[in-house]
Amino acid sequence: MIAGWNRLAYAPRRHAETLTEILHAQPFHPFTVHTVSGETYLVDHPDFVWLPRGGRTVYISLPGGAGERVRLVDTALIERLETNDVHQPN
Repeated sequence: MIAGWNRLAYAPRRHAETLTEILHAQPFHPFTVHTVSGETYLVDHPDFVWLPRGGRTVYISLPGGAGERVRLVDTALIERLETNDVHQPN
């Protein structure tokens, strides 16, 4: 787990900066986007999310289904970002 990133709650403009940091971390760690409405979106690969310059909206590719499915999330509506540990301690 990346130190300090397990449960992040910031002012909305800060989420875009934090998303950028998480997406560029080496190695990449899967994370979940939690919205204020209670929706959650797993990002298990950096290619499945796009945060354009300006950082107002994040595009998240959704798994399953025929064709491409994308959810647009306003960064102001992100409640928190939570990293998902791949390796659980014994």
